[in-house]
Amino acid sequence: MSSSRAVSCSSKANFRSLFNHQHRHKQQQQGVRKQRRCWSSELHRLFVNALHKLGGSQVATPKQIRELMQVDGLTDDEVKSHLQASS
Repeated sequence: MSSSRAVSCSSKANFRSLFNHQHRHKQQQQGVRKQRRCWSSELHRLFVNALHKLGGSQVATPKQIRELMQVDGLTDDEVKSHLQASS
């Protein structure tokens, strides 16, 4: 019984290793990862104001928030992440 567990663990380790290799290769093909956005107090203030105008986090979508904020280069994913962190 213990030998079957060893094979199973070994198979999982091999899968993880292959997955990590493929993931690193994919990142290299896509280029360098985007740098994480730093939410300044001014940027957060714009976020909160937009959220308030839209009726709160229960009804506002990341796209609506981003459009109200009018910040160049801001993405829906960045707004979504900040929305989750602020909740």
